Amino acid sequence: MKKAAKAWLITAAFLVLAGCILFAGVMSTLGWDFAKLSTARYETNIHEISETFSDISLTTDTADIVFALSNDGKCRVECYEPENAKHSAAVANDTLIIEINEQKSWYDYIGFQFGSPRITVYLPEARLAVSRAHHGVREFRTAYEECTAALDTVDGGTVFAEEIEGGGAWNYTEDSVQTMQLVKALKAGDDAVLDRARAMFAAIPHSDGPEYVWRYAAFHIAEYFQRIIRRTEYPLDEMEMARITGGESLRAVCELLCDLLSRVCESQRQQGMTAYQEKTREIIAYIDESCCDSTFDLNRIAENYGVTVPTASRILKEMLGVNFRSYLRTLRLEKAKRLLAETDLTVQEIAERVGFASQSYFIHVFKSAGDGTPAGYRAAVRGEREEKSV
Repeated sequence: MKKAAKAWLITAAFLVLAGCILFAGVMSTLGWDFAKLSTARYETNIHEISETFSDISLTTDTADIVFALSNDGKCRVECYEPENAKHSAAVANDTLIIEINEQKSWYDYIGFQFGSPRITVYLPEARLAVSRAHHGVREFRTAYEECTAALDTVDGGTVFAEEIEGGGAWNYTEDSVQTMQLVKALKAGDDAVLDRARAMFAAIPHSDGPEYVWRYAAFHIAEYFQRIIRRTEYPLDEMEMARITGGESLRAVCELLCDLLSRVCESQRQQGMTAYQEKTREIIAYIDESCCDSTFDLNRIAENYGVTVPTASRILKEMLGVNFRSYLRTLRLEKAKRLLAETDLTVQEIAERVGFASQSYFIHVFKSAGDGTPAGYRAAVRGEREEKSV
């Protein structure tokens, strides 16, 4: 293409573009609605929200979001949107969920779209609390608690924490180490948990002041111990927790909570005793079944229950009252005496059956127990039987 032709094409394109811009400017000045040229059809949909919520979740990639104050005290979501890209609005799990339900086909993307989708969330007038002046991140929790306590004193509008009689919000920071210690103590049925609960209630400032001051702190203490109780798998009744936090006085809340903790401790002690007894029976049964094996020893028990040999030795002594070797020896001798009295097996055969490595060692252990020799014991038992039968 010649240079002159290129120049004419560029000039023509520029003139067309300039003409379009000039046309758009003139039409805008005259107030012409360009949305009429849009190939997308828009509509307004209103969602009335009657449920309460404390959080909002928005999922949309096309609409502008506007939050406005509701004039009628009700919550609603107003969506100006294309008919093939509508939004839904509903409350679930204490959250207002607004999300797009797009149903566009490929050909919907071809054309002019001059409209601008918009979501307007109308919220009722909320209560607002202003804390005292604080500095630094460390005091953020204190400011939050002051505002929370202040909100309990008003039905609407704005309230300043420093205007509330009684002042000073309760400030308590949970200690993770202390929490672990309390969980461990509660699982063990240790009444020290009750002492800690009473100490936390005693530390509440202005306990004789306005109700909202002590009730806010009492609620957090009860909620704290509720989480600890849940870690013990105790069947916690939500109605009882509501009754505790609704106590008529700080003292009443404290006593109701301590009564619950006392019952949890007793339940844990009973469960611990039952579990201990069941484990004792299990281990004794295992020893009884295995004692006739000459290779059976403390290492086998430690390996079977996943503990070290010293730990197994200590636990068995606590359970049996004697050390493992003494208990195993006594158990084998009792089985040997039964075989001597009830069978005609030789001493060698009996020694092998009850787990002794040799006949000589069996006779030595038998004599050490104060029952004479195995042969003498058999003769004495059978002699007694003959005398009784005569």
